[in-house]
Amino acid sequence: MKCQCKYKLSLSMAFRKKPFAILLLIALLVLGWIIFHKKADQSVTFAHYWWNSRFNLNAEQISTLNESSTLYLHVFDLDAAPGAQLNPIAEVRNYQHRQGIRLIPVVYITQRSLKRMVPADDAKLAKNILNYTEQILSTKRNVWAGFQIDCDWTESSKDRYFQFLKTFKGELAGLPLSATIRLHQIKFREKTGIPPIDRGMLMLYNAGKIDQLQRKNSIFEPSDIHPYLSRLSEYPLPLDYALPAFAWGMFYRMGKLVEILPETTADSVRASSRFKKVDTNLFESIQSGFDHGFYFLKGDRMKYESVDAARCKQAAELLLPYIKNNTFTIAFYQLGSPTFMRYDQHDLEEIRLLFN
Repeated sequence: MKCQCKYKLSLSMAFRKKPFAILLLIALLVLGWIIFHKKADQSVTFAHYWWNSRFNLNAEQISTLNESSTLYLHVFDLDAAPGAQLNPIAEVRNYQHRQGIRLIPVVYITQRSLKRMVPADDAKLAKNILNYTEQILSTKRNVWAGFQIDCDWTESSKDRYFQFLKTFKGELAGLPLSATIRLHQIKFREKTGIPPIDRGMLMLYNAGKIDQLQRKNSIFEPSDIHPYLSRLSEYPLPLDYALPAFAWGMFYRMGKLVEILPETTADSVRASSRFKKVDTNLFESIQSGFDHGFYFLKGDRMKYESVDAARCKQAAELLLPYIKNNTFTIAFYQLGSPTFMRYDQHDLEEIRLLFN
């Protein structure tokens, strides 16, 4: 009799648990169906930036570029020195177009250029930018896959910048226009506004403070980046995403930032006998003098910052849950970086698989 009660009790408990088990199974099946169809509908393109002054790819870089087939190529900066007119500077040299490459020229516009730009001259300026880009690249715009403007606009300069973008887009005659988007422009979009473009390229780096010497990596630090991503899904433009894959040197004097050194210069300074290592990635000048085009005083410091493959993957993992659009590009910034060229194929494949 005692055993019979236990048997009835076990049947009753099983019956009560069964509906929950069925609901759990249904929920898992639905979730699996959603994930499967999301992946099936998702279209991811992988791309690379080239930001070096010379377009001199080695065999490994050519192979990497051929595999991804999309290149965002920095062509020149538009700048206006104090008392001077708008002028192109830092033009890329030795570009040779490769068949099969989706080429997207990129022009960087400085903040002081925006202050000098006059609305009445926007159409002429847009034509000049496009014509000069064709001249530098020795290609006509009908072979380009789009055009990108890079500018870290602010709340005070947004109206001038957006007005120019509208005019520039009109001159492209149907060619897609994209623009770089900084993290602060995502988080504070009510103040910084939404640019009138086809797509944005979110640059997933440089959220840290760089004006004062600190231990954090200002290129990419998860604790600095994460707070900016909470509003990413609300952004009203389709977005692509640039992952950091580069290094630089931060030149400080008395604890204050003096200059950002290009990666190759920073590598040379690290190897110079003029500097001694005082901490992890921190170097100090032991005598005053010129070194690689910069004048260092005794006691000046250089902090070397880089994003290795593990940290680049960490950036991808941090970004992944916030991506809302099914069709997007993941771009590595940048192919010309010695840091990026130290990533092996296994490193890159692990990052790519996160999005596939």
